[in-house]
Order: sequence, then C-alpha cells, then structure tokens
Amino acid sequence: MPVGTEADEGDHCVPGDLPIRAGFTLDGGDGCIADARHHAAVFLERARTDRHLPVSDRAVDVTRLVVSELVTNARKYTPAPS
Repeated sequence: MPVGTEADEGDHCVPGDLPIRAGFTLDGGDGCIADARHHAAVFLERARTDRHLPVSDRAVDVTRLVVSELVTNARKYTPAPS
C-alpha cells in the first residue's frame, strides 16, 4: 500500500494526504554543513506554509543545530569513498 493513502490508528493525517518529503545529496565539501542546515530550514518552512503546521522558530533553530552536528560528525568520522 502506498505511503500516505491510509491513516494508521491514532494517526492524525488526512486520508489521501501524502506526507511532506525532501531529499538531497551532500557533496561532503566545506559548504555541505551550511547546505544541510539550509535544506532543513526550508523543509520546516514548507511544513509551516504549505501544510499550516505549527513549526516554531525555536524548532527551526534546534533542527538546524542538530542537522549541523550530524553532518559535522558524518564528515569527521566517515571514511572517504573509495
């Protein structure tokens, strides 16, 4: 069954309303951490404006911080592609 076509018990999605999704690839360069933060903030802004979801400025700030930490750690501890 395709995702988003039927709400699970306790789920508050409107039947037939597909979830918001975003995907992008980071190149691992020096600007990738800022790019990841930017994409996360844009995603949350879309949730706020397109879906009228209550996304606070604090939630955006915390998300940007967490994304920054995750990408920083991935760059630092992941071996380079062979």
